[in-house]
Amino acid sequence: MSDVQGAGDPFTAPHRPRLGPGPVSIERRPDGALMVTPRRALGAYPRRLTESLEQWAAKDPDRAP
Repeated sequence: MSDVQGAGDPFTAPHRPRLGPGPVSIERRPDGALMVTPRRALGAYPRRLTESLEQWAAKDPDRAP
């Protein structure tokens, strides 16, 4: 893996898009794919997408989309 802040890497250009907070590591795979991995641990997140929906439905059951 390479550090995204390494010299000579096109991903270090000042105009590169920010996809999230913090530093990342980039692995260039032989097939051309890039694996971008955050170097900080992820925060808490629901196991399933529906958990967030259930939470908001319980908080405000009369609200409809």
